[in-house]
Amino acid sequence: MGQVVKAGRLRIGLAIPRGTRILATRAMKWLYFAFLASAALAQDITFTNRTATFTNLDGRVFTNVTLVKANDYGIMWKGDGMGLIPYTKLSPEVLESFGIQRGRVERAKALEKRQAALEAQRRAATAAALQQDSAKKQLDQQARLEARAAEERDAPRKAALAEIESLEAQIKAARADVRHTAAAVHDYNMANMNNPNAGYAYVKETAIVNIEDAEDRLRELKKDYAAKYSK
Repeated sequence: MGQVVKAGRLRIGLAIPRGTRILATRAMKWLYFAFLASAALAQDITFTNRTATFTNLDGRVFTNVTLVKANDYGIMWKGDGMGLIPYTKLSPEVLESFGIQRGRVERAKALEKRQAALEAQRRAATAAALQQDSAKKQLDQQARLEARAAEERDAPRKAALAEIESLEAQIKAARADVRHTAAAVHDYNMANMNNPNAGYAYVKETAIVNIEDAEDRLRELKKDYAAKYSK
């Protein structure tokens, strides 16, 4: 049958075979104290009026610095300045003299390893984002260059079409002018047909010829445009 063994505030359910209650109880006590020990490692150690002189593994000497506290990563100190010395930068002898347990050091190593992995992931993500951004900028630049090249290639066609449209507008305006002039001339001649002193008005033939020449030019332009650009 499964029984619930209590160890202080720790409540764990285990299946304990008959005849092994004593051994199981001892195991629960060991787990309970191991739990308390691991919880204690997560708490900061505060030093009170503790000064020390020591050398880290890089050879830097710290002289008469005040030890403030030990957290999950290392020992905070202050003196001429302030700083934190990772446990991994101190020898076992120095750590022992400060009362730092080996379990705390191992925990710090694990945290450093985890942070290094997270930092590597962050750098990889940043590099990937930068690479993606760079690739996007290159594609945008390439798209702009291609659009500009296409616009330059299309410039002659647009110029030819603009010339055709301009000539069409000129011919339309010239024909309207000739038509209005012819109507005015007709009205003038009819009004003065019995007046011997009135002159005879007419529309110059050159105006009509000029329009016809423009229409011939327009047909040539449209023919060339169709041959080059109508596909």
